Amino acid sequence: MKDPRKVSSLVLAMLLSAGTAHAQLSGSNIPGDFGIKSGSQAPPGIYAGYLLYDYGSSKIVADNDNELVFTDGDIDAWAHIPIFSVVTNKKLLGAQ
Repeated sequence: MKDPRKVSSLVLAMLLSAGTAHAQLSGSNIPGDFGIKSGSQAPPGIYAGYLLYDYGSSKIVADNDNELVFTDGDIDAWAHIPIFSVVTNKKLLGAQ
């Protein structure tokens, strides 16, 4: 088992040495969504997954930092989506 003092010291050093971060809009894709930007294809098999999407906002910020603030409510979106994927060794138009 590791020495708790060493682990605590390492965690504290990492927290104290962290710099500032700047965020930006990452586009309209849901993080981890499927498609051409999602990475490599799984090996042949049957896969099941679940997507829980929760989005809420009370304002929209444009590229020029102009803000559109909602005074009578906000934007909320919820999605509960079961996902099934099948990958086979058969080819269709050169792709699996």
